[in-house]
Amino acid sequence: MSSIELEKYSLELKIKKLEIVRDRISLSDKAKDKMLVNCMDEKIKKYKVKLKMLSLDKDLKNDEISLINANETINGKYAIYSSVDYKKMGYIIFSPEEYDTEYGSIGYSIFPSYQGKNYAYKALSLLSNYLKENGVNELTLVISEENTSSIKTAEKFVSNALKTKVQKNKGLNKNLYRYYFKIGEE
Repeated sequence: MSSIELEKYSLELKIKKLEIVRDRISLSDKAKDKMLVNCMDEKIKKYKVKLKMLSLDKDLKNDEISLINANETINGKYAIYSSVDYKKMGYIIFSPEEYDTEYGSIGYSIFPSYQGKNYAYKALSLLSNYLKENGVNELTLVISEENTSSIKTAEKFVSNALKTKVQKNKGLNKNLYRYYFKIGEE
């Protein structure tokens, strides 16, 4: 048994034990027992995230962040987790085009307490490399004109991207910037 398999097995056992104890305690009406159940739920959640991280493709994690997708496919919403304390920091979303699976769009959102620490840039980097290995060659980022921090992130990430401004139209109440680029030519 490899060290990763052993760690996975150990985490699965910890989760099972905590769930059994939590279920027994949750029958109580005492306030201190409810607090204990909440504490156990947090610990179970943390162990489950850590277990998912152990199973991740190496291209979806580094020493700082991990991207976890609930889908079995490359498209969808990836939760951005800290690889250090296993807390969720935001999301990054990949949407492939229906007519051309080598092309798609990426959007991201970083929770306020994690903003300004380059996590969006790091998530973009991880996900675009992963997408490239899975046959996606071209991406688009669409960013609101008012979102200056996201514009800085996009311009840092894709310095040679084709940038176009999308004027207010078709129900949009703000101007947008569209960044089109080929993966690997950032």
